[in-house]
Amino acid sequence: MVGEVVAERVDAVAAPLEGVLALSLAGGADDLNEAGQPVQFVSAAQHDGGGLAGLGQGGEHLAGQFAGAGERERGDGLVEGRGPEQRRAGRTLEEIAQQLEDLPEVPKTQPPGQAIELAEFLSLKFPPRKWLLRGLLQDRDLGMVHSWRGIGKTYLSHGIAYALASGGTFLRWEAPEPKGVLIVDGEMPREDLQKRLVQLVLGAEREATAPLKILAADAEEDPFPSLETEAGQQLVEQNLEGVSLIVLDNVSTLCSSARPENEAESWQLLQKWLLSLRRRGYTVWLVHHEGISGRQRGTSKREDVLAQVVRLKRPDDYRPSEGARFEVHFTKSRGVFGAEAEPFEAQLMIDERGRAVWTWKLTEDANLVQVRELYGDGITNQREIANRAGIGVATVNRKIQQLREKGEVP
Repeated sequence: MVGEVVAERVDAVAAPLEGVLALSLAGGADDLNEAGQPVQFVSAAQHDGGGLAGLGQGGEHLAGQFAGAGERERGDGLVEGRGPEQRRAGRTLEEIAQQLEDLPEVPKTQPPGQAIELAEFLSLKFPPRKWLLRGLLQDRDLGMVHSWRGIGKTYLSHGIAYALASGGTFLRWEAPEPKGVLIVDGEMPREDLQKRLVQLVLGAEREATAPLKILAADAEEDPFPSLETEAGQQLVEQNLEGVSLIVLDNVSTLCSSARPENEAESWQLLQKWLLSLRRRGYTVWLVHHEGISGRQRGTSKREDVLAQVVRLKRPDDYRPSEGARFEVHFTKSRGVFGAEAEPFEAQLMIDERGRAVWTWKLTEDANLVQVRELYGDGITNQREIANRAGIGVATVNRKIQQLREKGEVP
């Protein structure tokens, strides 16, 4: 019981102060629930003029609570430190639990419109963010997929939606648990939308157990109001019960403003609403068209608040008979790193039974291919490779290191 109290209070106070407080157990992790086991807090209060005491009034309070806890045990069983007296190293869970219980309560959220001290902000207890689709979207993310028309962005977005509602896997992304989804479609004829969703369900490995709702503009009797207006936003929000992910397909048709897409002001009204949805815990996935430049169409300001931006493009050897075959590239990935952010190729085929069948594979890095070919031609000077390939020397260096790790170059 005491260990549980300590763990809860450490989460509330110490964990947000990573790098300021550190907790170490005298025994293993299993000792946490055993009363009487010594636990040592290492406090930044022992550092003159810094640490917690330098974080303002709240920091001074925490520093006072843990003063002397940073002492180290000497060989004779006593301790040496900067505290006012020597004491035995390590404190029992009961002692620490009592100290933590004596700490003042801190608010769980920041007071509206009120700036707070750093120490108090670090003490706020925010719920940890969780993956909706591991490697793609976390809760409270704002993301976007864009491509040239007809590439497959709606197919991709439907696959994402169904994987989340079923707690399944789509391409290389996996949903840890089922979550509700709302698809808002502003473009497709309702018959075509229904047909695609039938193919998706037939090809799925598992059934959707969380809500998967469809709000289709073409199925409405009255014109669908623009999402830049309060009426459009209310129409969406009245359908959000049980929903974690909102798919808006697509920006151009759902935001029918008279203003040109390339004007930053045309985005402000929608952005304000999206940020409001994020604050309330929703994740939003935007589907958007691409301009001839290869970037999402309209103002680049759209990407400022987005966590993930995915671009779909056809492979160089694409043939129209292959249907929806495309490469998936992260052009912005705030929460996706390393191998998870590497590009890959996906393809959708509809089999003889009308089922949607997806396959995917990793794409080979074009820069890596160029460097390998030039190196194989006997050009080993990195600056010369960079000039011929049209890339930076640092990029050449990284690619050569990758090739060496694979044993492809000496």
